[in-house]
Amino acid sequence: MYLQLDINSPKTDLDEMQWRVFVAGYDMYQARVKYMADASFFITEKGYVGRVECTAKVGDHVCILCGGKVPFVLRKKTNVDEVIWLLVGECCVEDIMYGE
Repeated sequence: MYLQLDINSPKTDLDEMQWRVFVAGYDMYQARVKYMADASFFITEKGYVGRVECTAKVGDHVCILCGGKVPFVLRKKTNVDEVIWLLVGECCVEDIMYGE
């Protein structure tokens, strides 16, 4: 059963639980749309295709961190004496998301 409702309309034909489920689903949908709008697609040097936040730049590295559930994007910063890795954010990459 699909319901077409306006999020701002009064909840006339829904009981309280149905209304809460509808609002939660709508909030998740809005968050997902915002996430996709703020994302860019990329191809790695090895040919993997993925999606990353717009803050990523050419030259950033896609890494699997120990204990991480998803791949992460890291940016290498080189100082005079040391190399520092900055966490840019998480990403989604085809064929390496589930331990492939």
